[in-house]
Amino acid sequence: MNELQKAREDINRIDLEMVRLFEERMAAVESVARYKAENDLPIFDKQREHEVIEKGISHLSDKALAPYYESFQNGVMATSRAWQKQRIDASKRNIPLTDTDASYRCYHLTLPDCSYDIHFERGGLSRVAERFSLNRRVLVLTDSGVPAQYAQAVAAACKEGYILTVNEGEDSKSLDTLKTVEETLLTNGFTRHDALVAVGGGVVGDLGGFAASMYMRGIDFYNVPTTVLSMVDSSVG
Repeated sequence: MNELQKAREDINRIDLEMVRLFEERMAAVESVARYKAENDLPIFDKQREHEVIEKGISHLSDKALAPYYESFQNGVMATSRAWQKQRIDASKRNIPLTDTDASYRCYHLTLPDCSYDIHFERGGLSRVAERFSLNRRVLVLTDSGVPAQYAQAVAAACKEGYILTVNEGEDSKSLDTLKTVEETLLTNGFTRHDALVAVGGGVVGDLGGFAASMYMRGIDFYNVPTTVLSMVDSSVG
């Protein structure tokens, strides 16, 4: 047996073991989902996921593998979150465990310097507390062309939500409007541990993302596009 054949057999053996471990992991993930549902806890726990990745990296003998391990784990965790969401929804509706929620998709986007999840579903505004970490101060940025109840639904899901409504249209992508956003964050005592959620089209998505990246060298940012164009154009960018 040559070296290439042996390496391929080793990979096949490892893949089969990963299948077994994946099934065990997803069974454990389902138990976590049931616990969260019973105790009204959010599915997404950024701090917990960060700790898991850091712990794994610390055990790597070859640190050059760290970015690849992190990318792999982010994909695994995105899958886990999607499975938890499906299990929780199924239990709420008393759906047999073999059924799935066809309306929900979670796509994990991996970029060289950052990665994030794209959640695609019907009625997503009612589930923002499950998708985002909102147990903190959150500025909900929207514009006058977006139905007010959209931003109100997001703010209501936050521990401490503030709504800032800017004028509709491209003219709001200006230094004056950016200044208003930054001053709103400062006036309300936002820290680096808080977040900004943009609810609307491309204007608030672009404006909110830039504002969040500037404030205290960057705070968490969530984009909630409400038009088909902004869903396609602004969700990856």
